[in-house]
Amino acid sequence: MDAVMDEMGFELSFIAPAFPHMGRLTLHDVHLIHNRPVAETELARDPVTPVTESQLSRIIAGQSRYRVGHVDLQFVDGNDDDILAEIHRLTDSGARHLAFDATRQAHLERIARIALESPRNILLVGSAGLARGLMSHFPERGAPWEHEGQHFPEGYHFLVCGTMAEPTRLQISALLEAYPYQVISIPTSLLLDSTQRDDLLFQAKHAQGMLSKGNLIIRTGTGETTEVEVAKRPSIRRAEGIVRGLGLFVAAVLRGTTPASLFLSGGDTATAVLEAIGAQGIRLHGEIVPGMPEGTVMGGLAEGLPVVTKAGAFGQGETLVKLHEYWSKKARRNRHDH
Repeated sequence: MDAVMDEMGFELSFIAPAFPHMGRLTLHDVHLIHNRPVAETELARDPVTPVTESQLSRIIAGQSRYRVGHVDLQFVDGNDDDILAEIHRLTDSGARHLAFDATRQAHLERIARIALESPRNILLVGSAGLARGLMSHFPERGAPWEHEGQHFPEGYHFLVCGTMAEPTRLQISALLEAYPYQVISIPTSLLLDSTQRDDLLFQAKHAQGMLSKGNLIIRTGTGETTEVEVAKRPSIRRAEGIVRGLGLFVAAVLRGTTPASLFLSGGDTATAVLEAIGAQGIRLHGEIVPGMPEGTVMGGLAEGLPVVTKAGAFGQGETLVKLHEYWSKKARRNRHDH
């Protein structure tokens, strides 16, 4: 944020990471996930980006050379004169990053409107919640990025879950109870050990066979979140090695078979897989549920393949069930159209 402000001439940033649709709120400067301070959730144990502080303004201040101010909910929920007076008070004291409370989508819409109406050049910083709040102030223009008759190949669904997040584990369990999916759990030791690549490729051949006959889930580790497994959360280097090995595995699977769709859970997992298959990115088409966008793979050996991504710690228990039902409905419509 500092770099963007410096290079593009922003005077202030309005920072609002709340995403109420996903149970992520900021209240009295404390960022909450399903009413728990973020530093008390499993995100505190993330091997790559552990969140060990719940106070939003302190998180920002620990990474920025600019002074940080906090706009409490009483102002965000009040009238325009009150919130503008508080913003002026904070900026007059030297603050350039302003961390906002938000517990409802309407709060994010208000924050975006105040930024748009301000004579100052303000950088908006947040998640999909703030982006949605910003879009609410622009007229509907349709969605020109959507493709009429998007190709949806015959075959089965391929889910790759490299995340160890508890929400994704519970979502997999709910999916297995509702619909027939096969599961392959790949030991992290196999993904990490470059001397066992032949064994990994043999597993990929096995996965190709399974995917040619039914829906398939790939996950790392045992699939169980035990106290021992939590205690052994990998270091950054190990975590990077695990997702890199997982990317190689998925690429090997896709060289031998084409699924109907691809699901990638965990941001590091998605990046590693897309790099391994030579993709340039994802062409976005829409959002299935909040926090779970869909698109098609751009370039590489899976060009045009429908793909859905989701952060590991996002979603409700039925999220993957809804994804399967969405895919099934889309496949039926595709067959009918052709």
